Amino acid sequence: MLIYFATTSEDNIDSRSLSGLAVGLVYTIGILVAAPFTGAALNPAARAFGPALASTHWSNQGVYWVGPIAGGLRGRADLRCAVR
Repeated sequence: MLIYFATTSEDNIDSRSLSGLAVGLVYTIGILVAAPFTGAALNPAARAFGPALASTHWSNQGVYWVGPIAGGLRGRADLRCAVR
């Protein structure tokens, strides 16, 4: 989330030409790093909630919901501190 907000911000016009590349690279690295642990479920609604709903297997769902939300909020807070 930090990379997304830092590169696509309206205030940061200079970095907008590379924002697509930066977001794509971060997403790719996230998949390569997280795949052995989570099956690369970077989209919790499609890759974690759907299969859990279909199989009624709800263990460890908090990881897919609390983690991304907390990480996004932390990234937002870090960006605000860095910009000030």
